Amino acid sequence: MRTRKIVLPLLLVVLAFSACNTGQKFEINGHVADKNLDGEWVYLVPMVNAPVERVDSTQLKNGSFTFTGKVETPEIYIIRTRPFLRLSHQELLVVKEPGTLQVYLGANSKVAGTALNDSLQNWKVQKEIIDNKMLFLNQNLKNADAENQAKINIELEKLRTERAYSSFEFVKNNQDNVVGKMVARIMKGAFTAEQLKELSIE
Repeated sequence: MRTRKIVLPLLLVVLAFSACNTGQKFEINGHVADKNLDGEWVYLVPMVNAPVERVDSTQLKNGSFTFTGKVETPEIYIIRTRPFLRLSHQELLVVKEPGTLQVYLGANSKVAGTALNDSLQNWKVQKEIIDNKMLFLNQNLKNADAENQAKINIELEKLRTERAYSSFEFVKNNQDNVVGKMVARIMKGAFTAEQLKELSIE
């Protein structure tokens, strides 16, 4: 009887300890373009389901910041500064997953360090290349004559098709992970009916 009284509390301690240590460790090491922002806050915000208690934050010190913790399943997060600083420090999508990430926040933010994040960064780069070409053409469109407007519109349509196809191929190759599912949500409106059908997106 005495042994049972001792064993039961020990078992509860072990179970409590195990519950607190579920998940695997992640670490995000970041730095910012402007080294004079010490004391500013950086936020790690879930892309979906983001009540205040799920938002993490840390202060910049010597132009750097770190987030650490444990994660059970990969999830998309946004790393951001306060609104005014986002004009010069682009928000960044990252996958919170086991491993160590290296993050840079600046005019063109980037992430590297794990397979899903490297994949997400590659998609971001490819999309931004096309987006910048389209931005340039749209700026020229405003002052172009009718003949050149027609030519520019043809080029814009080619770029829209290229961007959609690039994202379609990305989603097709990543349908089983959170990155592919996120890009599918973002780019759904750009896909053709045939592409949506192949991806089983309604």
